[in-house]
Amino acid sequence: MTRRQSSGILAAWAETQRRQQRERDAQQRAWRNAQQEQERARRAAIRAQTRDQREALRVYHHDREADASARSGELEAQVAELSRLLHNVLAAPPFRAEQLMQEVKVAPFNPGPLSVPVVMPDRRAYQVAPPAGLRALSPAARREYQEVCAQAQAQFEHDHRMAVQSEGHRQAQLEAYYRQYLAWADKERQKIIDHNAQVSQIVRQMASGDSDAIREFFTAALYVSAGWPERFPRWTRVAWDQAERQLIVDWEFPDFSVIPAISRYRYIKSDDRETQIKRPAGERKALYRQLLAQGALAVLVEAFRADQGHLISSATANGFVSRADPVTGRRAKAFLVTVMADRHSFARLDLAKVDPVSCLEGLRGQLSLRPETMAAVRPVRLATAADAEPADDSAAQGADLMDMDPIDFENLVATLFQAMGMQVMTTARTGDGGVDVQAMDPDPVRGGKLVIQVKRYRSTIPPAPVRDLYGTMLHEGAIKGIFVTTAEFGPSAQEFAAGKPLTLIGGRQLADLLTRYRVSRNTAV
Repeated sequence: MTRRQSSGILAAWAETQRRQQRERDAQQRAWRNAQQEQERARRAAIRAQTRDQREALRVYHHDREADASARSGELEAQVAELSRLLHNVLAAPPFRAEQLMQEVKVAPFNPGPLSVPVVMPDRRAYQVAPPAGLRALSPAARREYQEVCAQAQAQFEHDHRMAVQSEGHRQAQLEAYYRQYLAWADKERQKIIDHNAQVSQIVRQMASGDSDAIREFFTAALYVSAGWPERFPRWTRVAWDQAERQLIVDWEFPDFSVIPAISRYRYIKSDDRETQIKRPAGERKALYRQLLAQGALAVLVEAFRADQGHLISSATANGFVSRADPVTGRRAKAFLVTVMADRHSFARLDLAKVDPVSCLEGLRGQLSLRPETMAAVRPVRLATAADAEPADDSAAQGADLMDMDPIDFENLVATLFQAMGMQVMTTARTGDGGVDVQAMDPDPVRGGKLVIQVKRYRSTIPPAPVRDLYGTMLHEGAIKGIFVTTAEFGPSAQEFAAGKPLTLIGGRQLADLLTRYRVSRNTAV
């Protein structure tokens, strides 16, 4: 039987089948490759996420450790500052009467926006482009052009009149403001001249042995003495014994809480928690006794160094801590250190190398054995012996201030800062943003805007209001925030304010400042 020659139909069919199979195989491979690629991408993403999580965890742990280390460093810096108190006072320049003198200089005239003349309108800005092309031949276009030109000219004349009126009003305001400035400047210069004259008079009275002048001078010298931690209280009472030529100083110290109870902070990575390593009780007590001894010696240093005329033959320093009496609840003083030294014996000491406690004992001073419990010593001689106890005066004045109307109290504080040479203004009762008084220190070097919070409290001030003042100070762009109150600040509030541009003025210091600057309820504006 003869084989038929292939027509190619089967071959074509077979080729089609093979091609379709190859396409299906290619699709399968592409799908498998895509699946594999997706799986690889998924695994890579998991690895990357794991790496990111490990890195984030590492950064988190590092930040926690760094935070604990930084806070531990702050504690170490606080202790170092307290341990170097006497050294810092010795390194500071001694007080001189010239520091009380003020340069007869006031802030220059600053009219602000009034110094900028009103910009007059430019006629060229009112010019109208004439019609061009075929429109220039149209009578209607020319009439329209003339009308627009007339409107532009009228608008220019109106704007020019308004600008001239505004400029005249500005110049009148500027002239009136300048007259006010001249009157203010004359008054400020006269205040400085009067102040300098009073200082010169005090110096002359000191030389003649006037007791009041001597007390006033050394009170000022001790009050502004440098080298003391800023958070320390600055209450002092000075007395002068003319017969013995002895200066007696009662000086307030911070209580035992000034020594940090925490030694350092430690972050435990495995538990993700922070622990506080307490400072040993014996170490805290030793540091506090060293601080009291340093402070008493520093008061003597300041007194003798400020005495250029060698009026003082001997000086007594009594260091006390103010506390609430657990029986009566009233403020009372516990004297924890006392020492007396004559000028010649004290001058022979090399205070930069002494152990403060041993030096104090060598001067036959007394230092509380348990100052952390307010165990008091008997002062050699009190500055308040011949006068009414200042704690009673402060308490009476504090009670008097608590009875004041809140607005009157703000005005009293504003008057105080005005007496201190500040330019002040009280704020509205609503919408003041947490600021009761705004002040401007005109000093060209250290001056700037101050925000002052004024509050009448009966109990110890917690840190929260002080934190709020700090936030307000930053928001207002001020160089310093000042908190003035009738009560006292707790250790936590003082710790928060430490190292920040914040000044805390408690009830006793406020009473002292009101007395010092002769400000009373009757003088408040």
